[in-house]
Amino acid sequence: MWRRLEVACDFECPDKVHSVAMSSFATSHALIAVATKNPLVQLADVVSGGFTHTLTGHRTAVWSVCWSPANGYHIYTGDASGEVRLWDVRRSGCRAMLDMNATQRPRPAASRVEQRSLDGGAARFVSTAARLYTSAGPTDTSAGTRGIKRPAAVEASDRPDDPYSDGERPASAARALAHEGPVTGIVATADGLNLVTAAADNRVRLWDSQYHHNRLVHFANTYNRGAYPKRLSSTSDGRYLFYPRGDDIQVWAIDTAHDHD
Repeated sequence: MWRRLEVACDFECPDKVHSVAMSSFATSHALIAVATKNPLVQLADVVSGGFTHTLTGHRTAVWSVCWSPANGYHIYTGDASGEVRLWDVRRSGCRAMLDMNATQRPRPAASRVEQRSLDGGAARFVSTAARLYTSAGPTDTSAGTRGIKRPAAVEASDRPDDPYSDGERPASAARALAHEGPVTGIVATADGLNLVTAAADNRVRLWDSQYHHNRLVHFANTYNRGAYPKRLSSTSDGRYLFYPRGDDIQVWAIDTAHDHD
């Protein structure tokens, strides 16, 4: 790290460094995210002069990193397999994984009050069905209730005491891919509304930063050999994207993907 043409801080990394990023919006920390050919993402602290955090979850080399302008503790990382993960450096594990097939805003989860109401109603249904069955047939309660299936609303994973009943399940539960090739660049717009990713599958994708779904905006002529990470950039108002391609730089309107070359 340099300051006024002098080395202010020096961090030793055992692996080849692919990308580094420091948040310009954070006010409570001075962390530098370091992506290397190692699947681990390391966070270097300028104040202490050492590595303080390690983000574990990627299976392949991490190519790109980007801090969120909406939250000084959130960071996006992209790896060689096409995964893009969202992390909160205050917690263990990633918060979300971007999925190129998720193209719609997720439905809001039912509140705990609604879940309790469903649970109570379903319990009464099962109890009534059991009584009707036993009155018409066997007197053995255990035999009478055998074969009666509880409605899906009260399956164990949907009960109010389930820690993930609010709809936010661990990202490790299923693997999602943002691209079909190494993620060469990530940039978040300064307004915090959008995220743009580029990869060696010759695709540039626009994501909703709040709900993490693919906005299906088509960027044309995005040839990308993916031999090394590339730095993406956007204007301060979040309207235009700068994309390096060979010997030139493409300029797009982010919301419409209109080419301004």
